[in-house]
This record gives sequence, structure tokens and C-alpha cells, in this order.
Amino acid sequence: MAGFAAVVYTIGTALRRAQDEGMGVEILVGGEWLVGQVSAADGQGVMLRGESGDLSIVRLAGVDAVRVSDAVAFEGRPQD
Repeated sequence: MAGFAAVVYTIGTALRRAQDEGMGVEILVGGEWLVGQVSAADGQGVMLRGESGDLSIVRLAGVDAVRVSDAVAFEGRPQD
């Protein structure tokens, strides 16, 4: 039987990876997409700097989905 590696993908992991790579993201909060770059992320929330300079601080529990602007670069990075 072939072995496999278990990988858990979370909203927090996606946001930290996007921050590390300097990628733009879209996060779905309450049915609305917020667009920008992750300035900071911890186990509780994320700070997102918008394109017009605005700053959103969102509780991770309120984030339903994350989109990254460069899927190829995002997926190509080895897991931490």
C-alpha cells in the first residue's frame, strides 16, 4: 500500500502563506469579499490592507473563504 502525507488546509494557513509570499487575497466575510494584502495574521484574526489604503481587521472565525491572486505560486511552495 502506498504511503501518503496528511495535510490540513486552514483559512489561517492560507492567509499566513499569502502574507509570506506577498500575494493579494480576497476574503469572504458575511457574504462580502474584502480585497487586499495580509499585513498580519495570528490565531484569532487577520489585518488586511486594502488597495485604497484602508485597513480591515477581521476575526478568523468570520472568514468563510480565501482566494489568492497567484494560485501557481501559492500551491508550489512547500508546506511548513
